[in-house]
Amino acid sequence: MIYLFIVFTFILVGIRQFQANISADDIRKKFSEECSRFFHWQGVDVHVKDEGNGTPILFLHGTSSSLHTWDDISDSLKSNHRIIRLDLIGSGITGPHPQRDYYGMLEYDKYGQADIRLCDWGFRDMTSVIEYACQEFPDHTRHFLGHSIAGQVFPLAENSNKISSACLVASQNVSKKNWSGLSKVKVNLFWYVIVPICIQLFGYVPAAGYGGKHHLHPSIASDWATWGKVKKGF
Repeated sequence: MIYLFIVFTFILVGIRQFQANISADDIRKKFSEECSRFFHWQGVDVHVKDEGNGTPILFLHGTSSSLHTWDDISDSLKSNHRIIRLDLIGSGITGPHPQRDYYGMLEYDKYGQADIRLCDWGFRDMTSVIEYACQEFPDHTRHFLGHSIAGQVFPLAENSNKISSACLVASQNVSKKNWSGLSKVKVNLFWYVIVPICIQLFGYVPAAGYGGKHHLHPSIASDWATWGKVKKGF
C-alpha cells in the first residue's frame, strides 16, 4: 500500500510539472456560453449563468465542482423558472484576482496565494449572488438550491433572509461524529493524512487525491478537514 502511495505521489508531481498556464481570457472564450455573465466583484470576475423565465431559483454547487453540477436540473426547470447559478471563487471559470488577491487581502500564504477561506464562500460569494438576484428581480420571491458544502455556507450570507425557501441536497454536517464504519476510516484518512501531505508536497490537494473533479485550494482543503474534525462541524 505504501508503495502505491509513493508511485501515486511521483505521478502527481510529474503531472504538475507539465501543467500549462492558460490565461483567464482564453478559458472564458472557450467555456463561456450565450447565457454566461461576468460581474466584477471585489476585483474578481465572477461567472454566472442566468437563463430561463419565471420565478428565480439560485443554485450553488459543492466543493470541487462547478455550476455545471446543475445542467440537467436547469434544463428541466428553465422553461418556467429563472435559473441563476455561479462558479464559486476558485471553481469553474470564475477567475482569480489579477494579483491572486481573492478578497482584497494584503497578506499571502507561503504558496503566494491570497488566503481564501471556506467560510468566505458564504460570507462573500453567497452574499454576492443573492444581491445580484435581488437587484435583477426586486419584486419576485427567490428560492435557493444548494449541494453539499453550499448548504453549510448558505446561512453565512448576510442577506440569506432575502431567500424565501431553501432546498439542500447532501448538505449534512461534516463532523466526524456523523460517520461510522469504513466511511469514518476513509474521511479520517483524508482529513489527517491526505490533506496535510498533499498541501506540503504540491501546495494544494489534487483532485485524484480524493476522487474529486478539481484540485482544492490549500486553505479550502484545510478548512474542510478542520470542520470535519470538530463536533459541531464548523
